[in-house]
Amino acid sequence: DMSVEEYLESDRKKGFVFEKENMIRVALIKIAENEYCNAWSFHHILIDGYSIAILAKDFFEIYGKIKKGEDFEILPAPSYRKFVNWLAKQDMNLGKEYWGNYISGAKKASVVPCDLQGEGFAAAEYNFGIGKDISDKIKEYSREKNVTVNSVFQAIWGILLCGYNNSNDVVFGNVMAVRPPQMQGADKIAGMFSGTYPVRIAEENSEKFLEAAKKANGDFINAMKYSYCSVAEINGAAKLI
Repeated sequence: DMSVEEYLESDRKKGFVFEKENMIRVALIKIAENEYCNAWSFHHILIDGYSIAILAKDFFEIYGKIKKGEDFEILPAPSYRKFVNWLAKQDMNLGKEYWGNYISGAKKASVVPCDLQGEGFAAAEYNFGIGKDISDKIKEYSREKNVTVNSVFQAIWGILLCGYNNSNDVVFGNVMAVRPPQMQGADKIAGMFSGTYPVRIAEENSEKFLEAAKKANGDFINAMKYSYCSVAEINGAAKLI
């Protein structure tokens, strides 16, 4: 018999084969007499991270009622087709114009300098913690300055890239799951809403950290209005190398 850790490792290595299987796997693993582990695997092409909370909420509500012996009703889920239909009605030219103007003047996407003279590279992870004290201070700073924690980290990363690239104007990609605020009920739909959107930090803003964070915060709000553009359409409008 496999341990939970062994099963999870085996499941991760297995991956998904589009042509041969479903893109979701569920396993119920018995740990003890009255203790189980529910392992749920899915391909990211199906749903984004935000959707996990939607599905988990429904799952635990139904499970809770079953455990109490109560009746429950499974209501029709909001269809992802609603988003597809909404997407088809958006003005792509307007979105491309926004992103083209936003990136205008930038020469190329910024990178973290590295030595590419070797034969290749291997993917790896480096995990570290910043500590509760620093984390609390970042949250407190965000509240005081009326910006999001995400904007603070974007400003930090942008300023670092300015130094790494010896540039006064940097552009990097930000992956986020955006439910279009213009579409009613989007926050109730499970599906793939993730996209990659450019973030730009210029030197005139990076000289004052707060200004860079506020700019990143405002840019995020504007970006949500045009999040219906795909990364290919944004690249086409931006013409970055």
